[in-house]
Amino acid sequence: MSQTTLDIKEPGLNVLPPGVERHVVNAGGLTGLQVFPDDEIEIINDEGNQICEIVCFDKDGKSELGILNQKENSKKSFIKEILNRKDESSLVTNLQLKKRNLDINKSKSSILFDDKTPSGEKIKIKSKDKCYVIFSAPQHDMLVSDQNPSSDLTIFIKRAKIVNDKELSIIPDPVYEPNYEKNIDRETAISFQVKEGDYIQVISPAGRQCSDFVAFDTRKLDKKIEKGLDWQTTRTFMGNTFPGPGSIS
Repeated sequence: MSQTTLDIKEPGLNVLPPGVERHVVNAGGLTGLQVFPDDEIEIINDEGNQICEIVCFDKDGKSELGILNQKENSKKSFIKEILNRKDESSLVTNLQLKKRNLDINKSKSSILFDDKTPSGEKIKIKSKDKCYVIFSAPQHDMLVSDQNPSSDLTIFIKRAKIVNDKELSIIPDPVYEPNYEKNIDRETAISFQVKEGDYIQVISPAGRQCSDFVAFDTRKLDKKIEKGLDWQTTRTFMGNTFPGPGSIS
């Protein structure tokens, strides 16, 4: 299921086949995904020595690892600890748990891989029914003498039922419940007003799409002073002109 840059025939187009999604679980973080009957999940231990904890809720909100052919094998839950943080992945997952009325405190967890797993090791799972699954890559304190840093996990999901609209079928979950949500059609632009303290999240559903973002101070505009936030602000705060994947601005 994995592919390389050698498989790219036309740069800028989606390299994954229809129905296949790629998700990354950052080291020390987690990712929650909606899984449907007969979906195939492939978990890759990119750098090795990284455990993966999973929690699974069935369509009725009950913790049920059996849907993924897994059993509870750990009483300690790293996922519960990660959810107490205020990073983006925790905020996104906590919102989904609240919206779906899922109680993480009543969940059971299963540990995949171990601290001696070689790099590139894969585990394949097939879902028996609709469920919501949380994948985590628990982080631990690294000892200099051990050289055992935590690392990312890569997840590929092959959907049993393919949705034709590739771009809008894989939009990630928001950090907060949005007050305003708008899809910007290709080659178009929109404008909207935000208040102090509002959080703006811009998502590129299919990837490889840049976006121009310009902001104006409304109080200055009322005084006919037009000074916008431009691309040089990105360079000033980020230290480079083009932020990399995962950069926060």
